[in-house]
Amino acid sequence: MTKKMTIWGIGWTLVLTGVPFAVVIGYLNSRFLPNLRLSFLPQAAAWIAGGILILCGVAMLFMSAGAVRKAFREGMLVTSGVFSLIRNPIYCAWIVLILPGIVLISRSVLLWLVPALMYVVFKMLIKKEDGFLEERFGDEYRQYRAKTGELFPRLRR
Repeated sequence: MTKKMTIWGIGWTLVLTGVPFAVVIGYLNSRFLPNLRLSFLPQAAAWIAGGILILCGVAMLFMSAGAVRKAFREGMLVTSGVFSLIRNPIYCAWIVLILPGIVLISRSVLLWLVPALMYVVFKMLIKKEDGFLEERFGDEYRQYRAKTGELFPRLRR
């Protein structure tokens, strides 16, 4: 039997792993490697691309969080909206959109380690959340999982 999961899923573990790592990497980057930048990328282009990623990520985050809150209260599995394309849009918003957007704006090469670490930690921890959802929703979740990607939409024929 899987331990009961809160509405936060593995989110707090990701945060408690990622934030300290980001602080250390940010400090090391600014202290020892301040000139290690994506110099081929003009600052204006970095701001535009990073801003677009962040805005898309924040929109995805709010839409997903609202759907999860409602479904959690009602004891239902969310499979519509952005969840019809991606099983974990809240984690996707952070790992694929918001953090890379911040890194692009900073133009720091070393900070790319932060979303990379978050992805690795996500892959290690998501099994726990998947196990809980499979236990809770059974075949409905197994079918949903088979047709939707974790962080990226599955390409269908």
